[in-house]
Amino acid sequence: MLRGAGQGDGVILDKEREGASFAVQDMHFLLMGGQEKAERLREVASLVEEDPAFRKWDRYFLSRSEKFERGYEMTCRMVQLFKEHQLTKEEQDWFYLSMDVDLPALLHRGVFQPCVELLGSEEQRKKWIPLCESFAIMGAYAQTELGHGSNVRGLETTATYLPDTDEIDIHSPTFTSMKWWPGCLGKTATHAVVMARLILQGKDEGVMPFIVQLRSLEDHSVLPGLEIGDIGPKYGYEFNDNGFARFEHVRIPRTDMLMRFTKLSRDGVLTRAKNDKITYVSMVNVRVSMIREMWHKLGRAVTVATRFSAVRRQFKNPADPMTEMQVLDYQMQQRQLFPLLASAYAFHSTGEAIRKMYDQFKKEVAENDMSMMAEVHATTCCLKSVMTTIVCDGIEKCRKLCGGHGYSRFSGLIDLFSNYVPSQTYEGENTILMLQTARFLLKMASAVSSGRNVQGATVNYLNKFLLVHNIPSGPTVEQEGGCANLEFLVQAFQARAIFLIKNMALEFTSQLRQHKGDQEKAALEVQVAMVRASRAHACVILLSNFVSALNGVPKPLAPVLSKLCSLFGLSMLVDDSGDFVEHGFESMSEARETLLSLLRDIRKDAVPLVDAFGFSDHFLNSALGRFDGNAYQALYEWAKKEPLNQEDLPPGYERFLKPMLQGKL
Repeated sequence: MLRGAGQGDGVILDKEREGASFAVQDMHFLLMGGQEKAERLREVASLVEEDPAFRKWDRYFLSRSEKFERGYEMTCRMVQLFKEHQLTKEEQDWFYLSMDVDLPALLHRGVFQPCVELLGSEEQRKKWIPLCESFAIMGAYAQTELGHGSNVRGLETTATYLPDTDEIDIHSPTFTSMKWWPGCLGKTATHAVVMARLILQGKDEGVMPFIVQLRSLEDHSVLPGLEIGDIGPKYGYEFNDNGFARFEHVRIPRTDMLMRFTKLSRDGVLTRAKNDKITYVSMVNVRVSMIREMWHKLGRAVTVATRFSAVRRQFKNPADPMTEMQVLDYQMQQRQLFPLLASAYAFHSTGEAIRKMYDQFKKEVAENDMSMMAEVHATTCCLKSVMTTIVCDGIEKCRKLCGGHGYSRFSGLIDLFSNYVPSQTYEGENTILMLQTARFLLKMASAVSSGRNVQGATVNYLNKFLLVHNIPSGPTVEQEGGCANLEFLVQAFQARAIFLIKNMALEFTSQLRQHKGDQEKAALEVQVAMVRASRAHACVILLSNFVSALNGVPKPLAPVLSKLCSLFGLSMLVDDSGDFVEHGFESMSEARETLLSLLRDIRKDAVPLVDAFGFSDHFLNSALGRFDGNAYQALYEWAKKEPLNQEDLPPGYERFLKPMLQGKL
């Protein structure tokens, strides 16, 4: 009899860990930003894991109504712990992440409050921020409408200034203008930042943000002039109340228009911001948060799939006929899984880079300097699009790599996938975001073609626009490591992006001539080229950030991180081989061979590399991804907790099944 899975599962993972080429703890400290910070964040996570309010073992068995009520229980306990332990903003962020649930409070603190902080005047911030921080109010961000989502310019909700009373009239003039989808809006929010078209003396002045009270702070009743409710079942986010709202001439004070940058005076004079896109800075803020957390989402899925692939044995092992092979030893399993592992580490590097970029941007905005706005917007657009696509596809791939057991919710991957799939749509639909980045790249291409250098960490490479005539045919003799050489990979990806941006610009110019200068019509004809160029640009940013992050890492960690970085770049190069071969790359066979070699090198470190993420069993909530490797025992124990198994006879037996089986229908 072959010795298969289930026989000493814990021992298998112990052996995997013994072969690590690096210290797992040191890698974890690096990812967390140092030992002191890592230990503090571990303490914060323990507040969640040790409190019964945040129990997870039964979440898979709850109905939506039960989940919703549990969400309120968790929110209440969360606020108590925030006050009791005086958690900093960063610690609160980690607390939220550790809860691993889509509570309405996340929208309040992650979207509503930042919107007020970023767009509110000093006086407005003094009024509203203490209420937000104490949870004396709960806020939603009401932008998306039934008829319009990503097309912010198409929003129909109106905000008409009434000079006689110094009020603003919020109104839903059409059926499709009702707000639809905002999280926290359906049943929880007391207030909302409502994006609406400001109307002054009959003139449409564009979309502006307004704070609108929705419910009484005494009894939570919906205020007059409003129809509000939950939008019903959806794909994931079952703890949250995504809602709709119709406004029937709801009046608010003029001073509840957020007026840090664009101001409306008592006599109806509008003073506009230097950059009219500053209104959408709240969406940029959310995209930054998403980018920073993506390594966490992907790393979680990879952890489950890697550990289970090490535990799972299938088919005869040629090296030992008495055992079955670990699934993790199959080359195809590695080819699908290890690039995702590399991507998780790459995304961590980009998350840190974007955090620094956004912090600088906020400092400049506070000084009324909008010069970074275009680059920050374009960068977060393409990164959010590309990264969410990779993460969502990666979670689903990890589920499939777990075989039949991946279908079980006990895998921890089903809920992760259903909750994260919408990320490709909210805060900007991914294709629309890529087109917005492309418009920015067209401007950069025009500038470089005119002999001007462009400035910005993410676009400096475009200054080689007129110098690059070909993608490197392959690595040079001086570039050690061949196709795994990081300098070569960065050069190749920059050259690919430049070629695609050039081609996009040429196609756009051609269409512009055909359509007599109509930019919108021209853009419609080159959308495919625009998306390709934006994706290539995003890949440059991702790879460059990973390479830059290697500078200064502790020497014992550098070898494995360098291999991961090479694997990240090479896997994208091979997957997009057509782009590179088309423009002069001649070493694809070598690239593929090098990729396979890297898979073999990373194999021995695979389990330690996911251990370094530091995900606890409580957080993963996965039978397959347990640290001790006892996946099958965990599946069995959880199955016994299934409510259907608490009684011998199934529901409906007496009414339906029994008469059918006994021929008494």
